[in-house]
Amino acid sequence: MARLTKLMEWQQAGLIDAETINRIKDYETHRQKKKRVPLLLIVGLTFVGLALLSFLAANWQAIPALIKIGLVLVLMVSCYVLADLSGRRTIWNPVAFRVLGIIAFAGALIVTVQSFHMSMQGSFIGWAVFLAALGHFFTWRHPAYAILAFIAGLNIFTGVGGFGSEQATFLDWTSIVFLALVSLAWFYFSQSFPSLILSWLFLYLAGLELFALVSYDGVLWPIWTLFVLVPLLLVVKEDAHRQVLYHLYLVVAAINSLIYLTVRAETTDSSIPWGEAIALVVFTIGIGYLIYRKFQPLLWILPLGLFGLLWFDEQAILIAALVEILAFVYLIERERQGSRLTIPFLYFIAVQLTIYFIYAWNRLDMSLFFLVGAVLVFLIAGILWWIRKRREGGVTS
Repeated sequence: MARLTKLMEWQQAGLIDAETINRIKDYETHRQKKKRVPLLLIVGLTFVGLALLSFLAANWQAIPALIKIGLVLVLMVSCYVLADLSGRRTIWNPVAFRVLGIIAFAGALIVTVQSFHMSMQGSFIGWAVFLAALGHFFTWRHPAYAILAFIAGLNIFTGVGGFGSEQATFLDWTSIVFLALVSLAWFYFSQSFPSLILSWLFLYLAGLELFALVSYDGVLWPIWTLFVLVPLLLVVKEDAHRQVLYHLYLVVAAINSLIYLTVRAETTDSSIPWGEAIALVVFTIGIGYLIYRKFQPLLWILPLGLFGLLWFDEQAILIAALVEILAFVYLIERERQGSRLTIPFLYFIAVQLTIYFIYAWNRLDMSLFFLVGAVLVFLIAGILWWIRKRREGGVTS
């Protein structure tokens, strides 16, 4: 009905004639009849499938290992045959069959490992499914395969055994370094969403994992990792994609700022080497130059580079003041640019709540806190009103 209404609208606008509309209707009617599958056939096949699954589940332990593996492999091959038929006959969706095929492939690996009493520890199955899903993505370029690759790849991080130089094995190092290289290739060659975001998250997690493997005792590793990933934006071709990644960097930086604020206020350990704190400031200046020349929306993440120096403040007042000022100024700047304020406002509220629960819970009466919060909200509202008034005055003049 929606398509028919659209056709009539185009005809009234003089874009197409009645003959063209009739040909489109005939084509769509013929195509729908060709795609339609008898309902009784679908119901019958469903009951047959359920019966087979029930029989296999009831007798699974008695089935020999090779037959188990063969059954799962037959199921996998059947899924890909159905996917091919679905693509040629336009019946259902070939993507769904291929996803089921990947799941069957993972099931075959699990059945093989269990049947021959092999160890389930490690990331072998995760790697196999991850690479298979990536192969599907680069062959058919559908987001579903990228999402499945991301889910399978998370198992690789959980399969890394050691967190420290004495426990981490050569296999752990190889797995994480290879994952970083594969994710980098995924990021570079995909150039589409959600693959850019998912591969970037893998790179970020791999960077965090590398710091864990070397027994890094500091607390600045999330900031180092975030700054190191900034040059990745140089290989992004589309401006629209780059804009979305800007938001991803800012969100990760905002989460880090809240975590640092919370952790520093709750710990008395300020054991960060002065050399590392200064090195982070120097690196921030260098990456800040690149951001200023190429990616100016990311200037908001640069204050994280000061957290190493501010960490020595035992009361964490300086970090709280910096985060508060950043949240306030970012909110005002987004309004001045006429952008949406949902995310800046949520971040501002999150900062206020974090500061309250850390610093004011045992020091301020709750009514006083809400009074201070109301004053801040009214202050922001007044500033936003003044900015809007100036903008409207500039337009009318």
